[in-house]
Amino acid sequence: MNRRQILVGALAGAGLLAVAPLRVLAQSGVLEPDPATGLFPGDRTLGDPATAKAVLIEYASLSCPHCANFHRTILPPLKSEWIDQGKLLYVYRDFPLNAPALWASMVANCMEGDRYFAFINLLYQNQDAWLGASDIPAALKQYAQVAGMDDATFDRCINDATEIDRIVAHVEYAQATYGVDSTPTVILNGSRVKPQSYEELSRMIADSLG
Repeated sequence: MNRRQILVGALAGAGLLAVAPLRVLAQSGVLEPDPATGLFPGDRTLGDPATAKAVLIEYASLSCPHCANFHRTILPPLKSEWIDQGKLLYVYRDFPLNAPALWASMVANCMEGDRYFAFINLLYQNQDAWLGASDIPAALKQYAQVAGMDDATFDRCINDATEIDRIVAHVEYAQATYGVDSTPTVILNGSRVKPQSYEELSRMIADSLG
């Protein structure tokens, strides 16, 4: 059973999605990155692509404790010392490892602009609370309400068959292109790296710039 079947099956099994036949998005060209930037339409980014000399992609699952640690301890200094200084473009991409992470990603992807990163930060900061809830979708709805999302929008977003197609297709792209099989996986200037701390990641970025 591949990841598409696992994720879609888990979502359908929870009664949250009447699964439509999934489109093979790669065949339609949706998964062709911009040749100049390497980015996909709709990529969530921090930083200025016009000035950044390095690109860091994080593949992450909102249910992953190691990803939560990355966002609590590594991303803040990365943002202040590299991203906000115009040296680094940071790209966040979904790689949900289970149904709760997929639900969370689907809701987050309905957030626009700065609200997106504020929301995923909220979820990472409170990961144990919503993942440990007896009704995870209901818990996610409460956090979405805190972020300003109304109930109708939440229900639409968590039941969006097109969005699940898009996320799963990007998961498959990550597996095929970078061999992503766990989270967080960090891609720096096209190469997979495994930093154990912010200090090590900062040195890697500096080295990549020469």
